[in-house]
Amino acid sequence: MNLEDLKNNITKDSIVDDTELGKEATRTPQLHGKYLNILSDLKLTLGKQMNDYAILKLRLWKIYTGKASKEELEAWDEEPSDLTLLKTDVDRFIEADPKIIELKSKILLNETKVKMVEEFIKALNNRNFVIKSAIDWYKMSQGIV
Repeated sequence: MNLEDLKNNITKDSIVDDTELGKEATRTPQLHGKYLNILSDLKLTLGKQMNDYAILKLRLWKIYTGKASKEELEAWDEEPSDLTLLKTDVDRFIEADPKIIELKSKILLNETKVKMVEEFIKALNNRNFVIKSAIDWYKMSQGIV
């Protein structure tokens, strides 16, 4: 699910139909389950990306320090680095590598999605209190209470 789809789903699922408050109250567990499933999928994807990042970072470290074997370079479809780097500069080159930047961007996107879903789940936990308050307000405004 891309970020825009997630935003649209959250926006749509945030709406409480004030003419059907009873149905909305029973819909809360369904929404909670839906977003817990989304959250678990996002966290698994994020975990895999973090592992890929660690592997890529090590691979690039081996390339930039000249410690990668010919077999490894062939398996990775990489060329040996022709740069002579100081030990202190290797991390700068790794962090500026286009593959690292691309993967970090994907990680940031998934972290953003995880945070959005976590915040929406927190809001869902309060949804029934909001619905109960709306029912109480309706009763009071109609002179029922």
